[in-house]
Amino acid sequence: MEKLVRNGPGRRIRDEGGDVRIATSSEMPTLLAHKLIEEAQEVFAALESGAERKALVGELIDVTAVLDGLCAALQVSAEEFEQTHSAKLQREGDFSERFVWRRASKPPRGSFPQYHLIVEGQDKWLPLEDAGATYDSGFVRVDLGQWVLDGPDNAPRRMSDIDREAIRNAADVYSAHRW
Repeated sequence: MEKLVRNGPGRRIRDEGGDVRIATSSEMPTLLAHKLIEEAQEVFAALESGAERKALVGELIDVTAVLDGLCAALQVSAEEFEQTHSAKLQREGDFSERFVWRRASKPPRGSFPQYHLIVEGQDKWLPLEDAGATYDSGFVRVDLGQWVLDGPDNAPRRMSDIDREAIRNAADVYSAHRW
């Protein structure tokens, strides 16, 4: 098994006769992505175990070091990162309001994909034809949600412009057949 390590431990292992190799540039993004998962799990473990603040901060620093390395490996400049970060914060916000999505314990039944619509303020998951009919109803307030569920065991993915267009087309078909 191989594991990416920081320079200091890597040098010590090498100097003590341990088996290390130098990763290629092309494999660094994948190695760093694995390292990011590892470090995030260590943050979680520190939280769960009630670790001292100093240990928790150390784990957060490790996550930051991996993110810095990943940006370098992908040639993402600090300016690009900050601009994209600011734009996403502006668009999506942060976590300060502490929203927790309470997903249904059972996935919706029926055919897939299912599209998230907000009907009179209530979340609904509907297959395409039903989503189109509901969107076109004209009797209640319907907003397109932000999610699509591709199958009962899949996590929702963000609704794309293509998904929105499919719902609008289904609404047009429903409207044409209704009259």
